[in-house]
Amino acid sequence: MEQFCRKQKELLEIENDSVMKESEELLSSVSLAELQRRGIVLTKIRSTSMRTGLGGKSLVDFEATEQGNVLPTHGFRTGDIVSVSANKKGESKDEVDFFI
Repeated sequence: MEQFCRKQKELLEIENDSVMKESEELLSSVSLAELQRRGIVLTKIRSTSMRTGLGGKSLVDFEATEQGNVLPTHGFRTGDIVSVSANKKGESKDEVDFFI
């Protein structure tokens, strides 16, 4: 059983590394507007609440800052690992970009 668990952990690390590399390549080669159209980036959003969930995970609720506060169609699901980053200079300080 221990060997099985080690192998599964190794495979999950390989998968995670692959997903991270693919995400970095997309972010460096495709515009944010195109990524949002594909449903893998949300831009101009702000946090409405933050709390700690089971296992110490951060749970954050977001809303759109435009389009009547309705998020566009996207592929985000509960449990996805995401990156949240501040907007470019000159834009609202409470807006962030959200990447799968």
